[in-house]
Amino acid sequence: MQGNQNFQLRAAVRGTVLASILALFAMTATTALASTPAEGDHAVGTLVRVDVDSKRLALATDAQTGSELGQGGEINIYVDATTTATRAGKRIKLIELKPGERLLVRTQSSRNRVQAVKILVLPNTNMAQGAGRYLHGTISDVNTRTRTLNISQSESRILNRIGYDEQTTLVGLDGKSIPLNTLKPGDEIDTGLRLRGRITTATSMVLLRPTSGP
Repeated sequence: MQGNQNFQLRAAVRGTVLASILALFAMTATTALASTPAEGDHAVGTLVRVDVDSKRLALATDAQTGSELGQGGEINIYVDATTTATRAGKRIKLIELKPGERLLVRTQSSRNRVQAVKILVLPNTNMAQGAGRYLHGTISDVNTRTRTLNISQSESRILNRIGYDEQTTLVGLDGKSIPLNTLKPGDEIDTGLRLRGRITTATSMVLLRPTSGP
């Protein structure tokens, strides 16, 4: 009798431990989706169209010509029933995404193609901005004297010298304002652009992934 009780106790303990591990795994997975994107597991671009029949999005990338404004090529990102989309903190249907919206797409590789896991409409989206007026990259230098940033474009690694002024805004992925003077080398940002004289100037910036450095 005692041996049977011991067996039942060990089985109960193993079941409790297994349940705890599964719960921790689920919590970790949920946290990962809600956190800032890791390097290499996301794409940023301007939505061109949603192809419902082919179950994919077409994103316009940025021009790879240094500090000049312009639109690059299109990339296809596939979606399925598990792909989620969010705008201003609210879940939306994929067909509610609008061409011209600026998107951050968390991705994973699946059968030699890029699959969307989660889509976020970035808070710097400006429907009047148009494709070819954004720059996604990593800050390599901040010059507070000239009020310029050197940004290494994500796709090409080309350095772009971008100005900022008193009208430039900076927000996080949640849309909350962040002081411009907190930007530092290593920060990954997405920037809306305009021409101001001879220099391309940031109108709005979203901090996608802050540097892990000091």
